[in-house]
Amino acid sequence: IIASAAVMLSLPQVALEQLCQAFHRFDRVNQVQIAVTLLRAILSVAVLAAGKGIVALAAVQVVVSLFRLGGLWVVAQAAIAGLSLGLSFHGSFLPHVFGMSRWAFGDDLSRRIGMNSEQVILGAMSSFEQVALFGMGSRLPAHLYQFAARGLSVLFPTLSEHYAQGDTARLRSTFSDALRICVTGVVPMATFAAISARPLMRV
Repeated sequence: IIASAAVMLSLPQVALEQLCQAFHRFDRVNQVQIAVTLLRAILSVAVLAAGKGIVALAAVQVVVSLFRLGGLWVVAQAAIAGLSLGLSFHGSFLPHVFGMSRWAFGDDLSRRIGMNSEQVILGAMSSFEQVALFGMGSRLPAHLYQFAARGLSVLFPTLSEHYAQGDTARLRSTFSDALRICVTGVVPMATFAAISARPLMRV
């Protein structure tokens, strides 16, 4: 129940984050994320130092999600001129939203299943040691993906603008530059991780 509450609080955050990105306020989103990370680390350490268990750590996620939602809410209204947010629900928008997001929902569902299926199968058919090694080994690729995704997300508004203007030349140029940046940043780290995998696993 607690984990579900954290997920529910994270859903509106996506819309607020996309809103800030659309107005090129990536700095505010990053500042909120840094504050959230510090808060989560402090609360996690405090909970563990107090001898609390998993339920308390799950409650920390709810508090952090609520803090991030409030931070994005305040930051969006302060950073975007003329924006006024309110709490309301418009059921008439649901059919249109479902029609637009059906492929996105299918893509997200397939990604979630793909991300979790390996752990479930490995946990059911392998030893605890292999599960632990797989979990540790998969952390670094996941961090590399987040590094690339966060870095390239700043280009989404620019790509959307070029597409709306029908400027395929600039769209192609921006996309090519993004790929070069991604390859230049990720490939050296991935190569280092592959070479140093065994020492890193021992640490």
